[in-house]
Formats: sequence, C-alpha cells, structure tokens
Amino acid sequence: MVRLSLENRSLRMEKPGPVTYPNGATLKYSCNAGFMLRGPSEITCNMEKWTSPPACIDATCGDPPAVANAEIIDHRDRRYWPAERVQCQCHEGFESHGPNDVTCINKEWSQPPTCEDMMCGPPPALTNGQILGYRNQKYLPGERVRYRCQQGLSLIGSQTVTCQKKKWSESPECREAGGKCGPPPRIDNGDIVSFPLKQYVLNSTVDYKCKSLHILEGPQSVRCDSGQWTDPPVCLEPCTITPEDMERNKIQLRRPYEKKFYVLSGVFVQFVCRWGYKLDPTSSGLRVQCLEGSLVYPKCKHRNK
Repeated sequence: MVRLSLENRSLRMEKPGPVTYPNGATLKYSCNAGFMLRGPSEITCNMEKWTSPPACIDATCGDPPAVANAEIIDHRDRRYWPAERVQCQCHEGFESHGPNDVTCINKEWSQPPTCEDMMCGPPPALTNGQILGYRNQKYLPGERVRYRCQQGLSLIGSQTVTCQKKKWSESPECREAGGKCGPPPRIDNGDIVSFPLKQYVLNSTVDYKCKSLHILEGPQSVRCDSGQWTDPPVCLEPCTITPEDMERNKIQLRRPYEKKFYVLSGVFVQFVCRWGYKLDPTSSGLRVQCLEGSLVYPKCKHRNK
C-alpha cells in the first residue's frame, strides 16, 4: 500500500479516493482552469511507488496580436483564458480577410485577419470636362465624384463615378451633341421611371425613383440644358442594424421588442446599454442618427471596469 502526496496546486484528481492505494491502482489528473497537462494524465501505483505525475503549465495568453489597420474591440490589459476570443475590426476603408477574431489556444493566439486597403486614388480625368468639387488623394469605398462637360458638349454616361474596391466605376465622355443630350445620368440605388432614349431634345425632362427604403434627395427630375443634363437627385441609403454589431458594443434597442434592422437616412435610433454595462465615456451618446447608410454605434463597457 502507498500513500499519495499531491504538491502541485494546479493539478487535481478527478475522483479523490482513499489515503492509501494498492499496487495496480490508477488515478487520473486534470488541470485547473487556465492550465494544460504536460505528460500522461494518469499515474499508477507500482511496487509501492507512483509513476511520475504530469505537470500543469500555464495555457493563458497575453495581449492579443496587433493587426495592421485594425483595432481590437473591448481589449483589456489582462491574461486571457484558453478558448477565449477577442474581436478585431478593420479601420474605415479597409476590408477584412479571414476570421474577424482571434482565439487563445495553448498559450498562443490563432492567426489574425488581414485588413486590405480598399480606398481609391484620385478619380480619372475627363477630356473636355472637369470634376466638380475638391479633389482628394484618397477616397473611401462608396464615395462618389461628379463630372461636368465644357459648354456645348454633352456628357455621355453617368455624371458620377463611384469608388468600388480600389477601382473607379466607368467614367463618362464629353461629345458634340448640338444642344441635344444623351441618355440621362445614372444614379446609385435608383433609376429613371421611363424607358431610356439614345438622345433627348433641348428642355426634355426625365423623372427618377429610388430603390425600396432609400430616400430621394434633390430634384426628382433632370432637364436637358444645352447638351447637358441638370444635376440628378441622390438616393440616400438606409442603415442596417445587426445583432452582431449590437452584441459587439454591448447595446440593444431601447424597445427590444422592435426589430428595427433597417433605418431610413436621417432617422434617429435610441439604444440602451445591456444589463451590467454602462456607457463608455469615450463613446457617443445612446441616441444616434443614420446618415446616408452610415451609423456610428455607441459603445458600453462593464460596470466594474
């Protein structure tokens, strides 16, 4: 018979037994939370001696890996438990490739995502035309610029080009038209209500309509004026509120029975912090406005931090 002595406090027997054990008895060990076994999980009583016990080594992780052009959401200066996850969020204008979180696995973090730059450079120049407004060196995905032709020329194609994943959409042309206009300008998230013609006479008008949940801003129609169309309207995008974004920021709608996952541009949305959380001092207020498809979520943090 042999007596068992357990000195490593990170080890624990799964089924503690008697004080002494007969030859051939086996015991199984497991580690406390935050530790992992190194060596066999069982020991055996052999000739009144126990075989060598396993060791428990620290399996927690330190700070999550830094990701270029991204930030760690809800990062706290502490050790992280095995299997614990931390979310990464790419900066505006960058697109994530790979999982949007990293996981603590055996003292190491899993492979983080990469954030690819999706912004566009300066828009293409237009022969016999010009870009309206200030020209930037960098444009975010979805940003638009508008063109206008020299007097007496017609703009053929869309008056605007859009930044789409590092590339600009097809640019228009300026052509001789003798006062007539080509097809009316295309707009994002909208279209004309009539069948398009190849050519329109002076003072012709065309009406526009927007897609569902989009709001038309500006004049509803355009007019052919000396070979060029007047400025078209803009269809303002709604905002999409997702459960994932609310969970990430520890917030919920003020009236949780509402399923307001689409919000029209210009409309205010009221959030509240989830139970056990309070508004982060660095965050905006809990009442935010949808502006052309963009909504800045408020952020709440744990009350004990």
